[in-house]
Amino acid sequence: MPQGTNNSLGRQIPQVDTTTYGQGDLRDAPKKTRKKRSKRQGDGPSHENARSLITRRGLLFGALGAGAVAAGVVGAQAIAQRSESSTEEIVTLEVSEEDVWDLESCSEVDAADAFELIGDFDLPFGSLVWVDDDEVAACLFPTEQASPLATVAAMSLSTGNYFDVLEAAVGADEGFEIYDVRGNSSGFAWMEADIMEGRWRLYAAPLSEFTLGEPHLIEEGGSEQEVPTITVQGSYVFWQSMAPVTNENARSEPSFVKRAHLSTGDAQTVYESKGRMSAPITTFGDGIIFTPRHDDAPSYCDLVRINAESGKIEERITLPSGMMPNQVGYGPTGFSFCFESISDYGGGIAHLGTYTPSTDPRGGSYEGLEWFRFNRTPTAAPCWCTDSWFMVKSNQSVCGVNLANRIFCSLGLDSGCLDWGD
Repeated sequence: MPQGTNNSLGRQIPQVDTTTYGQGDLRDAPKKTRKKRSKRQGDGPSHENARSLITRRGLLFGALGAGAVAAGVVGAQAIAQRSESSTEEIVTLEVSEEDVWDLESCSEVDAADAFELIGDFDLPFGSLVWVDDDEVAACLFPTEQASPLATVAAMSLSTGNYFDVLEAAVGADEGFEIYDVRGNSSGFAWMEADIMEGRWRLYAAPLSEFTLGEPHLIEEGGSEQEVPTITVQGSYVFWQSMAPVTNENARSEPSFVKRAHLSTGDAQTVYESKGRMSAPITTFGDGIIFTPRHDDAPSYCDLVRINAESGKIEERITLPSGMMPNQVGYGPTGFSFCFESISDYGGGIAHLGTYTPSTDPRGGSYEGLEWFRFNRTPTAAPCWCTDSWFMVKSNQSVCGVNLANRIFCSLGLDSGCLDWGD
């Protein structure tokens, strides 16, 4: 779903270790070596300042999302239309309790027997990292200043070297700060906000040799629109546009999934629905996954996957009425989704946790499949390591589950992870 240097005063900056794993046997691998970082201007914050800044970021971004901030819509040419309303009975996913299994049905193995350490990199304390392809990761680095609040860097996943690509918000002179970023080897997209004025802006720019090109303003808004969640896939940034949860008409207001080219900034609407989407937009392979309300009844939630390049719908299922996942994903066994609470209906998927089929739903049919449930409170969208290991995260563990062989392992937690939720 995945930091040292001394500052000018000679004070050692606390570090957070970022580790990358691959499939294999760690016992046969050479001892891990520290990858050399590239130099960058500026230094990371102290432990105390990082804690304060991350808290501020959460509060500021949360305030924007709660409605402190409106929406200008960049032009839209629909390239994936919703199907016409149907009077037929809504067909939903049905999963019996007998078809759901969890870790009690698995044998535990040592992580060293299942995964090989392929990278161990140091980043400044308090860094946030997002990986959307195999070559480049997007990093948000906190600073020790009131402004800029954070900077953006691109990190090579092969060497661990990172390079400053954005040292301040494009709208810094107007009071904007950077709060969110995603990126890949094609380009970066980031969210800027001015909390005092209640405004936000989405920018994108191409990336070449770890240098950003000219930024393009993609969309901007305020209190009439929730701050979009974003993701990147291929040459595009995708984002969700919808009314804030505080809007009394949120269940009936239209919501959109949009995309823009990272190099040109040209924007399109690729999907439209009525009512708020329940989970952040995410990506897997060449697809984009999101959670619109059903055409005929807003109490039902659809899981939808579209092709990132064509914008066409490739798969869709409907969950039982009232079941709204807070995170979604996709992988070799199809859709996966998370619930933060327990329902008194829904059969085998009525409980808190993360769910995914344990076998491939050939042709998109989920009927009669067995499902795996990770019965912990979800804190991040699930993902996959190769086609074999289903990766899930809770407050106190990161767990890999081999669904075919029914084995699992837990990745070790570094010092401070429980306090920070990393």
